[in-house]
Amino acid sequence: MNEGQKLKIFTSLHDLISKTGLKFDAVGGHGSQVPSSAKEIANSFRQSSESMITAIKEQWTDESLKEIKDIHREKWSNGLTLYILNCHLIHHRGQMTVLMRQAGLKVPGMYGPSLEEWVEYGLLKPTD
Repeated sequence: MNEGQKLKIFTSLHDLISKTGLKFDAVGGHGSQVPSSAKEIANSFRQSSESMITAIKEQWTDESLKEIKDIHREKWSNGLTLYILNCHLIHHRGQMTVLMRQAGLKVPGMYGPSLEEWVEYGLLKPTD
């Protein structure tokens, strides 16, 4: 994984959601040093994610989700921004899954069992 890919995973929560005006503590951000290990990246992302969720619960209401903000030169509601963030993170998880398989690593189940786990359970035959 190159520095740009690590940086994007490391900063994606704050980069998009901060455009809504939500204030939360995010580990990293542009200008921050990118962690050198996968464990550090995961811990930083987890901390930022938990901080973002707490901030949403404290700062937003149902009406806040309808508020329109200028995001990437378009008018998005805060609810749409959360939806797009979720899709963006799913996209990056897919990229990491491909990279893990190419590297010969076991892919963990995230939304249910992974292909590798189905094979372990004996429910699918391994493919060559």
